[in-house]
Amino acid sequence: MIPPALERGVLALVRDGGGRASWHWLETRVPLAGLPLDPDALTVLKHLQARGLVTREIVPGGMDRWAITPAGEAMLAAPARAAGPDQPGELLAALRQNIVVAMPVLLRRAADPLALWGELRDAVAADPSVAVNAALGSMVLGHAECGAFLRELLADPRPEIRGAVFDAFAPPDTDTPGTAVRGVADDRLDDMLRAGLLDPAPSVRALAARLAFAAERGESVLGELMVNLEAPERDLRWWAVLALGAARDALSLDHLSQVVAGDDLILAGAAVRALAARPDGRRTWFAALSDPRPGIGEAATFALERVASGLDPTDLNRLDRDPRPEVQNALAAYRARSA
Repeated sequence: MIPPALERGVLALVRDGGGRASWHWLETRVPLAGLPLDPDALTVLKHLQARGLVTREIVPGGMDRWAITPAGEAMLAAPARAAGPDQPGELLAALRQNIVVAMPVLLRRAADPLALWGELRDAVAADPSVAVNAALGSMVLGHAECGAFLRELLADPRPEIRGAVFDAFAPPDTDTPGTAVRGVADDRLDDMLRAGLLDPAPSVRALAARLAFAAERGESVLGELMVNLEAPERDLRWWAVLALGAARDALSLDHLSQVVAGDDLILAGAAVRALAARPDGRRTWFAALSDPRPGIGEAATFALERVASGLDPTDLNRLDRDPRPEVQNALAAYRARSA
C-alpha cells in the first residue's frame, strides 16, 4: 500500500502546482519535500486519479498537467491520521461483526464525514475482511466522500477489496432483479460497474455482473456485459446472462435466444429468466414453459412467479388456460405481487 503520508504529500504538491504541475515537476519535488521515493510519484498520481482526487490533462507537446479535485481538497482539509500501531477501535470492531452492529457507530460519526472517511480507510487497511461492511457503511457519508471512498476501494491492487464494492450492494441470496441496495446514484453506479466488468480478475467481474443484475443496470452496461458472455468462468457468464434481462436491444435478445437453445442447461435456464423480464423476450419465455429439457420449464415457471411483470391480457388469458398446477401456482403468485 502507498504510505498515507506520501499520498497526502503528493496531493499537496499537486494543489501547490495550481493545475499546472507536470509529472516531472512533481517527481523532482517529492524528495525536496522529505517524502519517500517508493513508490514513484507517477504511481501515486495514478492511484490518486483512480480515486477521483486529482485529474490529468495532456497538453500540446505530450506534456501533462495535474490538478486537484474538490474531493482531493476535502481530503487535505481532513486531519491526517496518526501513524503507527494502534488497538482496534470501536468502528473496526463493529465492522468485524456485521453492518447492523456497525450502523449505530457509523451514524454517530456521520456529522464529520471526512474523519469517518479516514476511519473507514484505516479499518480496511487494518483488516481487509471488513471491506464489504466498510463499503456499505460509506453510504452514511456525503455523496462526494462516499464516491471517493468507493473509487479508492476500486483502485486497490487486491481483487478481494475491489470485489467488495460490488459484493456490498447485492444481497447474498440474489435471485431476482431489483434487489440491490441503492447505495449510489445510477450514473455513478454505472461507472463503477463498467470498471468492475472490465476488471482483470474474473472474480471481480462476476461480482460486478451480479450487481448489474440486482440493480437492473443491464441496458446501461450492455457492452461490458456482452464482452463477458464469452468468459470461460460459468458463474461470470451466468450473472452476465441474467443481467441482460434489463436490456432491450436486438443483439442481446438474439444472444439470449441462442443460449436458451444451447446445450448448457444451466445457462439456458438463466437466459429463460432474463427473457421473462423483457417484453421482447416473452415469446421464447412462453415456449420455455413447455420445454421438456431438465430445468428449463422450472426456470420459466420461476420467472412467472418472481420475475415477469406487465403481462398483457392476452398473456394472462393464455396462462389461465394452462392446466398444470405449477403454472397456476406461479400465476397466482404473479398476480399477488402485481396487485
